[in-house]
Parts: sequence; C-alpha cells; structure tokens
Amino acid sequence: MKRLLLIGKKLPRLDSIDWPSCLTYNIVDYQGLVFDCREMRNFADEDALSNALTGYRQAGHPIFVILPTSERRNLRFFPFPIVLNVMKAPGKTLNIHNPTQPFVDYYECLQGHEIIFDVNSRQLGIEPPKTKPTIVDNLNRLVCALIPEMNVYLFHPPYRNREAQAFKILVDFFGPEFAEPEPEPVPEWASLLVSAMPGIKEIENKTADIAQRIDDLEKEADALDTQKTGNTKVGKYVCNCSHARGHRGGSNSRVRRIDAPSN
Repeated sequence: MKRLLLIGKKLPRLDSIDWPSCLTYNIVDYQGLVFDCREMRNFADEDALSNALTGYRQAGHPIFVILPTSERRNLRFFPFPIVLNVMKAPGKTLNIHNPTQPFVDYYECLQGHEIIFDVNSRQLGIEPPKTKPTIVDNLNRLVCALIPEMNVYLFHPPYRNREAQAFKILVDFFGPEFAEPEPEPVPEWASLLVSAMPGIKEIENKTADIAQRIDDLEKEADALDTQKTGNTKVGKYVCNCSHARGHRGGSNSRVRRIDAPSN
C-alpha cells in the first residue's frame, strides 16, 4: 500500500504526526513523507532525523518539504550530506526555471516570495548533491527546487489563501492509497432540506460577510507587503501561455511581476 505521512500538518484521510514524534514514530514505514517546517519550531533532534532519512532515501522514496516562513535558518535534518541555508528575501518576481511537476502547478500557489535558500554540504570535502532549480527569483536564486539524487522536493511556503490548493497538488502528485474511503457527497435533497431550516440563511449571510472581510484584509496585507519591498514601480506581466513557453528567461522560464502602488 502506497502511504503518505504528514509531519507538522493534518489533512483528512492521511496519517499525521507532530515534529517531536519524528524519532519515536515509524516514519520509514511510509512510501512518502511531507515535512511542514513552518511547524518545526525548536525541534532539536535534526541530526538524529537526518540519520533516519539517510537510510530512507536509499529506497528511493520521495521527501517533500515546505520550508519555514520569513526566517533565517540552517536546516540539517535532510539525508546526509544536505544542509539548507534558508534566508529571508522578500520579493515579487518569480520565474519557472525548469517546467517540472509538481512545481509547475505549485507555481500558482505563490504570490512573490519571502525566502530563498542554498543547498550545501554539511561536511568539508564532500560535494553537495546537484540541485535542479524549478522556481527562482529575479536573480535566479532558489525559491523551489528538486534534488533528483535524493528525491527531495523543496517548496517555498504557499500564499496564505492557497494552502489547501498547495497540499492538494502535493498529495495528487504522490497519489497515496487512502486507508479510509472518500466521504459520499451530500445528496441534493439533503442540501435543500438544510437550506430551508430556520436560521440557515442568516448563518450563510454572516459567513459570506466574514469571507469578504478576510478577502479585504488579505488585499490590505498585500498592499502593505508591496510597500515594504519598495516603492519602485515595476511592469506587470500576465502569463496566459502554456507552461512550455517562456518570456524573458528563455524557453523554460515564466515570469510573474506585480505592480507596486505609485506614490
């Protein structure tokens, strides 16, 4: 059975654990692992986890990693000899450098970047494995990447309102077999019955009002983020082409740039 384990993230119908349980839970019994580093906090056993994953990767199983947000950090829990240097670097321009799945689909879950990273070796004299850039910033620094030799997939954290879409892309790409069947859809007659119940209309209206307020706040946060990254006005590029085409960076790149408000 092809099973996927989530570390630091919970999703319906999939097994999940928190970071402190990594070394006591049998994580190597799964055919794929997803690590959400945003929930890593002060996890202190990276070297021990690295030892476990070094043996795990030899079986060729994939490791998916959502990197931490807006934080300078060295991540050492990867299979030997990988160490990741994560650096805060906010920006708006994103380029698809290599049209590789699931990164092409994941690109739609990003809106600019908060971090970049480097892949290095934790031991002198040992070269780090070759890294395939998949999504880069305007200076070709890594935003997302693949380490083919290790079968390690590295992802910038998704934009806040595209979290569910991002994890669906990863899960669909891996294609796990679920232990529980997918819930049956609610029959149409049941939906009509519920909608006719007293008070339901008021709840729906309140929910819609809250959703609109959240949307307004997110737009306000985007405007503030843009102001923080500078007041220089940049051109706006909208890509409606296929993933195989490119714009500035050659046939294998795609550019997203967003207008900053003029003063």
